[in-house]
Amino acid sequence: MTRVIFNAVEIWNPLPLGEGRVRATALNVSTTSSQASGAEALTPTGFAPLAAPSPQGEGLNSTTLRVILGLGCDRGTAPETLQTAVEEALALAGLNGDAVAGLATIDKKNDEDAILRLAARHGWPLRFYTAEELARVPVPNPSETVRRYMGTPAVAEAAALLAAGGGIDDLLLEKYKYRGADGKNATVSIARLNDE
Repeated sequence: MTRVIFNAVEIWNPLPLGEGRVRATALNVSTTSSQASGAEALTPTGFAPLAAPSPQGEGLNSTTLRVILGLGCDRGTAPETLQTAVEEALALAGLNGDAVAGLATIDKKNDEDAILRLAARHGWPLRFYTAEELARVPVPNPSETVRRYMGTPAVAEAAALLAAGGGIDDLLLEKYKYRGADGKNATVSIARLNDE
């Protein structure tokens, strides 16, 4: 399998942010995997905010709001790296794990250990989409690098929107990129679930 690097130089074509949306493209680096696993042990049933919630997230009610997390990651990403990326993304959106209705990603990741473990640990349903399905979804941050390796200009944003059944205005957190102590990259996007 091909290793995808999400932090390479990318061509940006951002769409205007809607109300209640967060642009999160910062790349973070965790210091040690033992710190990540220590944080995980402190929050076995949910997510503790690891970053200050954004002003856009303050009005969101995670007791009633249901969201889909779109995921992407390098091949062989450590489960701790993906877990931390998810925790930080949720915190940036002002949410916790109780709001998560499911996960979505590209079908090329159907054997990715970190994604499978994350879904199993939290009991979150996991959906996979083909590159062709994802490529049809308009996203604010398409990437030629991702297109070259995955066959679609977006994985996390497109998967979140497709699984949530909404439009681009339902994207609460754009492509949040995180690099773990393992040197691997994980990407998380959050979309409001449209149950109508």
